[in-house]
Amino acid sequence: SSHLPSAQARFLVQFVVVFLTVVLGRQGALLQAMAQAVAYYVQAHGEFLEMSMDGCAAQVLQEGLDAYPASAELRKLAGLPEPVETLEGDSLAQIEGRCARVTRSPSRLVELLPMEVSCEQFWPEVRSRSLHAMLLERGGLMRITSAFPNEVAEAALQTLQSEAGWKLSTSASVDYGTNEGIQHTYYSYLGSGVDDIKKRLYTLAPELFPGFQAARYEKSSLIAPHDDSQLFQIQISDENRSQRFSAGTVMYRKIACIYYLTKDWREEYGGCFMDLHDQDCPRHLVPTFNTIVCFLVPRVHEVQELAEGCPPRHSIFGWFSDEVPYLPLSKHGAEFSTMVARQTE
Repeated sequence: SSHLPSAQARFLVQFVVVFLTVVLGRQGALLQAMAQAVAYYVQAHGEFLEMSMDGCAAQVLQEGLDAYPASAELRKLAGLPEPVETLEGDSLAQIEGRCARVTRSPSRLVELLPMEVSCEQFWPEVRSRSLHAMLLERGGLMRITSAFPNEVAEAALQTLQSEAGWKLSTSASVDYGTNEGIQHTYYSYLGSGVDDIKKRLYTLAPELFPGFQAARYEKSSLIAPHDDSQLFQIQISDENRSQRFSAGTVMYRKIACIYYLTKDWREEYGGCFMDLHDQDCPRHLVPTFNTIVCFLVPRVHEVQELAEGCPPRHSIFGWFSDEVPYLPLSKHGAEFSTMVARQTE
């Protein structure tokens, strides 16, 4: 294969831009350089797919869309509608203005799709494309209603209600390495009783490494604001390890999922998922039976403290991870938010 490492590939694209600028003049060079760069992203995406490296294919496609969101070729690969802006006939000022807008806020140029998705729409689409691509189109957060057959959800809830192997999880009981523990309190279940549901959840992103567990929240349970970003090493005892994701591989959480298994939950009980991504307009999602909430990591959120007298709240949650390190804060798209950035603002 003729793959170039990421740094070399970006250098090549930059070299093409400079060369064409000198030879062809500024306006023509910008247009031709854009075409060359788009062709690189299209080729790399196709080669990754041929090698069954769907995660890498999705990442390179997103990089291309971030840089050239009006590209018809890239948008077609991502299943997006035709661009409303074109490059043909634009003045130099218009082209450079578009490039400046892309640099400032690449994700804002594409109109976001509704956050809520029915299972009838979700499952065919996620199998033909990717969970990552669907999340990007919705600003990084998505909720899937009636996710699994009702009898499957009922059986999972009954299992969790009857299980005895729950262990209290708090910030003091979890090893966060050199990082300060996130304040949290809930009961965790790592047994095999809900393996059927976990395997179903794994199909949301089969190209990524899964890690899921069950949770039970009771009065005073909560998770303080955090962004879910974490790196870890795959353990030799992890049954999800594979040839690609072998023991010892350093992994980075990329997508978080919560599958709610509590019926008739009320907002006054607390325990809602609080999306704090937009500081000016936080939104809360009330847990709904047989519903999945997914979001890109990192993203700032919390779980509200549960009120006195509320019933237990059950869920299955976890992350899909890969071996690609997080981008620097300066290169994060609009669909990401971090606690580090909040603390330095």
